[in-house]
Amino acid sequence: MILDNPCNPDWRVLKEARSLAEAGLAIRILAWDRTGLLPKEEEINGVRISRIRAPSRHRGPLGRLATACGYWIHVTKTALAESFDAVHSHDLPDLPVGVFLSLWKHRPLVYDAHELYWMGTFAPRPRLIAVLERLGERVLMTRAQYVITASEHLASYFRTVHPRVKVVGNWYDPMVVDRDSGQQLRHELGIPPDAFCLVYAGSLGPERNHQLLIDYAAAYPDTAVVVAGKGGVSEATFRSAAERLPNLWFLGWRTDPSHVYGLADALYYALREESQYRSISSPNNLFISIATGIPLVTTAAGDAGSIIAETGAGELLRPATVAGLRRAVIELCDPMAKAAILDRLSSLRARYTWKIAAAPLLDIYANLLDSTSESK
Repeated sequence: MILDNPCNPDWRVLKEARSLAEAGLAIRILAWDRTGLLPKEEEINGVRISRIRAPSRHRGPLGRLATACGYWIHVTKTALAESFDAVHSHDLPDLPVGVFLSLWKHRPLVYDAHELYWMGTFAPRPRLIAVLERLGERVLMTRAQYVITASEHLASYFRTVHPRVKVVGNWYDPMVVDRDSGQQLRHELGIPPDAFCLVYAGSLGPERNHQLLIDYAAAYPDTAVVVAGKGGVSEATFRSAAERLPNLWFLGWRTDPSHVYGLADALYYALREESQYRSISSPNNLFISIATGIPLVTTAAGDAGSIIAETGAGELLRPATVAGLRRAVIELCDPMAKAAILDRLSSLRARYTWKIAAAPLLDIYANLLDSTSESK
């Protein structure tokens, strides 16, 4: 598996790798450590992680391409030092080197498209760059035997350009929330024991509506707002807000967010109105909510919007304003309303499990193993 982040952790990647390892495959993840601070070799649940230390020093499109090429060279050297039977490239930044290794060693390629990069999910794209990314992906993915993606929204696009597309959802097996560690963290942060705690944990990408969370904290000091994440300029924005707002805490990146979930009365996930990504989003936060039984407050878009609108297993921001967020918090403070949401989340827990989500992934590799055996 080829990954353009340090896997520290990447839950989707680790869940896929663990399921394949449990099925008897030997999995090695080649991950990109831009900091050089993480262990070069690590094993998690029987999966080897080899981190390639390649600092990102360049800016601008050409600079980023040069940095990526440097990483691809290191990946190629590392991959070719061992034999392998298949290449699994996660997302567009690693598709070119995946295609190269697949062609060079005559091995099957699986393209795992978590997002649509050309849509500008993580950062605004100049139009020419977006066009090149979209066309480049279409050309390169023709080499893939299978394409995996995270939701039916994304699959509907990829099926227009590839004949074999499978959905492997961002789903989780049921999780037990550690409320004791959550209470300890609440005490350490100085959050009053009776304060309603609203938590956001995850990427701080530019498509997320972080400002709404800050504005809400400023308007309603009776709510404790806790943010754990990393990414871009939003880190500085949250740090600044936490310095001036006594009811907002910014924890930075947490490799293990279980303590943060332990203090949460509700989770938050909101996308900006102008984000193109809204209609295809299938956020981890939704499926963490289902797995943990912690209600989610979210915008009425993508999988989160449609599933909660259909089932009532959460609160939708209608509208996505401070007043709308306040209405959702007040609703969740009502014991009867919250109990109804928890009951609906419980009913969803059997439908959205990782065991069910991983089945198409296991089918793909069973087919690849059969094809390899026949060719031999």
